[in-house]
Amino acid sequence: MNYDEKTGSTRRWKGGGFLFALILGIVAIIFVGYNLYYITL
Repeated sequence: MNYDEKTGSTRRWKGGGFLFALILGIVAIIFVGYNLYYITL
């Protein structure tokens, strides 16, 4: 991935990766929170 820095496509990759990670993080938090809420009931 380091060679992409010369072409400038790393910035686009980083943005897409951040967005993907953010979505995955939100989904994981909702999933874990829902399971904990279901278990505590």
